[in-house]
Amino acid sequence: MLLTRFIDERRLIEGLKSGADDFVTKPFRPAELEARFRAGIRVIELEERLLQVQHHVQQRALFDALTGASTRQSILDTLVTEFERAQRTKTRLSVIYLDLDLFKQINDTHSHRAGDEVLKETAQRIQATLRTYDSFGRLGGEEFLLISPGYGLERERVVARAPSSRHRG
Repeated sequence: MLLTRFIDERRLIEGLKSGADDFVTKPFRPAELEARFRAGIRVIELEERLLQVQHHVQQRALFDALTGASTRQSILDTLVTEFERAQRTKTRLSVIYLDLDLFKQINDTHSHRAGDEVLKETAQRIQATLRTYDSFGRLGGEEFLLISPGYGLERERVVARAPSSRHRG
């Protein structure tokens, strides 16, 4: 808040450009000053709320609401980035496409809620095997994609078995 005795438009604009959000001229009226501070507080609160909403929208765009895995677009963007990096650095890049067998039967026999639980559990089991720089996303339905820079086939066999290994036994 800028408190000034100048009414000169040029100086007021200069003050606002310097970082002030509002101004009051001297002599000031306490009621006006209080009203302007309250308005400033409302603006700050609205900006904070806007940032929260933007964060929420960004999270929804990047992460699947059901499984917490990356969304289709996000994981495909990551695939392009990692593929280009692997080519540029001449390093390995493992990519696993996972499709849950008989998933439609689970939905048809046990309900979509049961199918959702299977998807969540599958995603959790795979995510538990990931390194910090691996990427995992849901392409849609019961299809997932795992991107693992720097590893070869042997590790990926272990990761690919992770969703079903706890069901047997």
